[in-house]
Amino acid sequence: EAIDKGVKVVEQCSVKGVNSSNGRTFVETSKGTVECDYFVNSAGFWSRNIGEMSKPSVAVPIYPCEHYHLHTKPVPDLPPDTPVVRDPDGFVYFRENEGRFLAGGFEPRAKPAFMEAELPEKRAELPADWDHFHVLLENLLYRVPTMKKAVLEKLSNGAEAFSPDGQWIIGRAPENNNYFV
Repeated sequence: EAIDKGVKVVEQCSVKGVNSSNGRTFVETSKGTVECDYFVNSAGFWSRNIGEMSKPSVAVPIYPCEHYHLHTKPVPDLPPDTPVVRDPDGFVYFRENEGRFLAGGFEPRAKPAFMEAELPEKRAELPADWDHFHVLLENLLYRVPTMKKAVLEKLSNGAEAFSPDGQWIIGRAPENNNYFV
């Protein structure tokens, strides 16, 4: 629907800078300059960097943290219409995925990623830390006893963007009326 209303999506290019003045925004990319009425910063854990390179600078209060997903092998009799379940008290969620459990969580003390290095240009798998994931695993097994019988396929870990208070960041940037996060 957005494309039908004139939104242009440019993929496979990187942002080099965002400059706004006189109600117009110019986005410098690896494929040239894009002029637009509005800029939407939806770059995940790169959003903070894009905000910092913008003129005027836009504060995006997020940082990349490790985010774990537990994948099981197929589970007999797991209905395909199993709902997505989130247990905020246990910091976990799970859902059915092709006859398997896919589970993860938002632990109360997330483990920062890339604090000692530059953010990578592409998403990359991070090493799994079972000791860190343990609190989530205990809560998953408590909430979903059937999962105790499931066979583990893998534990994956990748960076995800988190705000300090765990809430969504969405809306118009106070530094720039044409800039949305």
